[in-house]
Amino acid sequence: IYWGRCFTCHEAVEFNQAEAGHFIPRTTDALCYDEMNVHLQCHNCNSILKGNIPAYKTVLNEEYGEGTWEALEARKFDVKQYRAPELMEMIAHYTQAFNSLKATYS
Repeated sequence: IYWGRCFTCHEAVEFNQAEAGHFIPRTTDALCYDEMNVHLQCHNCNSILKGNIPAYKTVLNEEYGEGTWEALEARKFDVKQYRAPELMEMIAHYTQAFNSLKATYS
């Protein structure tokens, strides 16, 4: 069984139960795919607690340094239009990363 830890409450989560928790909502194009903005979250934190934002802020600053959540907040109104080649590169990158993790834990 593949599992990880919820970014905000640190509970163990099976990957088939994991959710992609966004600090800044994914409707914000500039941060939708930003790896500092998206982390594994359990259903409770992501959906029931609507991101568990107070804990998210704390853990962001612990993981990436003081001022991280504020810097993400400042970028939430940035405009980003992804082009097809950029999206294809991201698909290839994350497919390779997923396959590597899958091979490691199989």
